[in-house]
Amino acid sequence: MGKGIHQLDLVVIGEVLKKKRREQHKILEDLADEKVSTSTLSNIERGLPIVNADKIYYYAHKLGVDLDEYAKVLKQTSQKNERFDLILTSIQNSIDLGDMEEGLERLQSLSIPESSVYHVHKLYLLGRYYLIKKRLQKSQAYFSDTLRLVDRYPSLAKTNLKAVCYYDLSRVFYYKNQFQNALSYTEQGINSFVPGGGKKHIIHSLRLGKAIYLEKLDRLDESLQTLDEMWADYDAIKSIYVLLNIYDIKSNILKKQKRFKEAIGIALEGIEWARVNLVYERSFELWTTLGSIYLQLNELEEAENCVKTALSLKKKIGNEYLFVNSYTQLGLLNIKKEKWEEAYAALQEAVRLGEKTNDAQKYTNALIVLGDWYQLRQKYPEAVRTYQKANELAIKHGFTKQRKMALLELSKCWKQLDEAEFVSSLESLFEVELQLLQDRIL
Repeated sequence: MGKGIHQLDLVVIGEVLKKKRREQHKILEDLADEKVSTSTLSNIERGLPIVNADKIYYYAHKLGVDLDEYAKVLKQTSQKNERFDLILTSIQNSIDLGDMEEGLERLQSLSIPESSVYHVHKLYLLGRYYLIKKRLQKSQAYFSDTLRLVDRYPSLAKTNLKAVCYYDLSRVFYYKNQFQNALSYTEQGINSFVPGGGKKHIIHSLRLGKAIYLEKLDRLDESLQTLDEMWADYDAIKSIYVLLNIYDIKSNILKKQKRFKEAIGIALEGIEWARVNLVYERSFELWTTLGSIYLQLNELEEAENCVKTALSLKKKIGNEYLFVNSYTQLGLLNIKKEKWEEAYAALQEAVRLGEKTNDAQKYTNALIVLGDWYQLRQKYPEAVRTYQKANELAIKHGFTKQRKMALLELSKCWKQLDEAEFVSSLESLFEVELQLLQDRIL
């Protein structure tokens, strides 16, 4: 037996032999004989480690391929590939952390044949560039092209590029406020993850994404179960950002389940980790979450302390969508304290940022609380317009619970203004209640 078989990846051997067979316009049946069946030849071409090496050499010889000689060529190719891998890693680093435009320019300057495996990497990086730029349609198109091609190259399986691409594609749909699609792509990413392959961290990001999207869809028990599974694997999670998100989402879910003491404990533990690691955005979110818990408990001084602590970090935060909940809470807090002007200013800012940043769920919640302000001040026409806008957003994005809230408050306002509209609003509210009942039964 020659030594080349030990130097070659079985998947690469399979790809080489399959390509050679196709160049000769032959099918497996043409090459099968008493020594190698069609199923054996298929296993060789798929790179499965269940075929005797002698049979691999035998098949290669039938196709005129010298595997020992090919091993030498492959070694030289491998060295070139390692250099190219480093270039692509450098470009991704520029796109993610450095000068994005320089990274894009370098990427586009690379001359990569469409038949090359590196063309798939290039498509993925283009998708990533446009994702960060929030040009979602272009990003989606590049990720879809990547997924369309990735299975043509078995050698890519162990890189986990497919799982990474599904993760980023799920984020595209998250930014589009399409949480069901985001969940679907995340689950496909989890299913395509290859344990022991590259980018081991991505499995934790995928599971976190699953928990986030389930929480957004009000499937709280499933989200909490996913988080608990991640918690059991705590020591394997290397990303502080993933860990802090676990704290924040878990605290939010426990709050929604009225498990306030547990929610406060989890939030405070996360706050400490965020402080020690200087992770400003997660600290901001955790203080906001803690404030929302105290607000629900009607402990207003504690709630105000938390919200103001969060907003003291504002200059450190790059993502404006994070401010929407904080200003909504500040507005609600001031409503409870009957500081009407301060409440109105905070809610106007929450609505402005919600519309600007396209976070539909946060925007809808901000509109509902602003509608509450108008209603409490007996400004019923303004309240109606605000609740109607929240209702339209809830319909568009499938936010059934927010729609119920908007319709309930809208009905109260119509009762003061128009009997016919009041009845119509109650009928819509009844339909939503039936939908929620059906969802609970299912």
